[in-house]
Amino acid sequence: MNQGLIAEVTREEVRRAVFDIDGTSTPGADGMSGVFNQKYWSVVGEQVTNEVLNFFENGVFPKEWNFTQLVLLPKVTKPKSMTDLRPISLCSVMYKIISKVLCARLKKILPKIVSNTQGAFVAGRLISDNILLAHEMVHALRTKPMCNEEFMAIKTDMSKAYYRVEWRFLEELFIRLGFEKKRVDWIMVCVRMVSFSIILYGNAYGFFEPSRGLRQGDPLSPFLFILCVETLVHVMNRAEQEKRITGLCLTKKCPSVQHLLFADDSLFLCKATFKEAIEILQCLKLYGEASGQEINFQKSSLTFREKIDPIMRRVLGLFMGITKEGGAEKYLGLSECFSGSRDSYWHISQTSSNLD
Repeated sequence: MNQGLIAEVTREEVRRAVFDIDGTSTPGADGMSGVFNQKYWSVVGEQVTNEVLNFFENGVFPKEWNFTQLVLLPKVTKPKSMTDLRPISLCSVMYKIISKVLCARLKKILPKIVSNTQGAFVAGRLISDNILLAHEMVHALRTKPMCNEEFMAIKTDMSKAYYRVEWRFLEELFIRLGFEKKRVDWIMVCVRMVSFSIILYGNAYGFFEPSRGLRQGDPLSPFLFILCVETLVHVMNRAEQEKRITGLCLTKKCPSVQHLLFADDSLFLCKATFKEAIEILQCLKLYGEASGQEINFQKSSLTFREKIDPIMRRVLGLFMGITKEGGAEKYLGLSECFSGSRDSYWHISQTSSNLD
């Protein structure tokens, strides 16, 4: 795998990366969009290719290539705090070409190094897989006698997930996973060599250099993020192996499921006890202290079986810092549980999706 990742970059790889960029996407600070290079490739192709190959040979590139404008898009009609704004990064096209080359090589090995419980940005895996599994798990909480009295589902939301990733953690992660130093250096140069200005309501403000975070808008960021989350998968799996957490089994012969992850949307399953609630919180804390991630407990929710005592549900929620109860909540855009006919439900969901 490492030999394929650090092999000499070819001119054809650069050309494919250029034409893989969405030509109509918003240009970066230099004002150049992807469509320019695509349309006039016969004129600028040689120079662009040489510049990109120079980066992969020497590991450095002009700082202005990685200058990024950070657009703050409001999530609500009248935003009052930073939590009401969604940051999107506008990277330069030259940087995106390098990022696309790195992505094309990384995508080939991700299915072999990312666990099956992660469904985002991995070739051959679909968002519908996570949705179906999540529905089956929540449905089992409500209907199956063997699990409906003592299990709970915890839906969590990470606060500003990409922008909290610690760079030291990311670099150490790649080393622990066995990546060649040359490849790690390429990635960390892309991550670290960044400077921002902020665009708010069409106007640019300030100029600063960050000390952590991945850019939402960088083609490389989703793949780096799921590798970071793989650390949480390891922590959760170890907790289950040591019998500190109990996963949910739909039948006696099927494997247990104690987490489903799709980027920063997570669903955890465990017994509705203080002991296992503590273990879940400790796993999240351990991962958070290392990676910089923080759970937004205000947007998180718990789902219980109706048979569980309401007082117990309330106390568990207060203990975990999660006051919202699920059931009518959404996971990956669809309701957590079925109501009525499943055929009718999926027909309505498909119709709504088509309308959107």
